[in-house]
Amino acid sequence: MANPRIRSPRKTKEQLEQLTPVIASIHHKDLKEFLEHNIEGVNQEINKHNHEIRKSLKRMQSLTHYVITAKEILDKMD
Repeated sequence: MANPRIRSPRKTKEQLEQLTPVIASIHHKDLKEFLEHNIEGVNQEINKHNHEIRKSLKRMQSLTHYVITAKEILDKMD
């Protein structure tokens, strides 16, 4: 399995307040417009992570079901 990507530590509110105007000006956007667009992108990323977690849980449930069923078959063989 691939190693999970680790992001940098969370930024504090003060750091965001200082950094946001700089990044917004780089992208030639109004501060409010930039933040709204950025929030939308982060929400999409959260949804992707939730989707991956759900897929992983389904795989784990399937594998667990296999193990339980295989153990039942083994027990019948004895």
